[in-house]
Amino acid sequence: PDEKIDVNEKVQRAMNQKLGKLDLQVSIDPDIKQATDNPNVLGYYIPLNQFKNLITNALKGEYPKTKSAHGTSATNSPCIKY
Repeated sequence: PDEKIDVNEKVQRAMNQKLGKLDLQVSIDPDIKQATDNPNVLGYYIPLNQFKNLITNALKGEYPKTKSAHGTSATNSPCIKY
């Protein structure tokens, strides 16, 4: 049980580190035991309002900010070719 908790937290931390660039954050699903009897299954969720905000901001042309190679903040905008 302690090993599963450690793995669960490490996976959550790694996902949050990557998803943080999109202003998304995963949480450990407290209801995973109700979804499966398999003790090896890990469960996570991202609240729908975070996806809503991501889509709304993208439609407005507002993109999450990321750190550039020089450590300064840069807007992460898409490259569109016509």
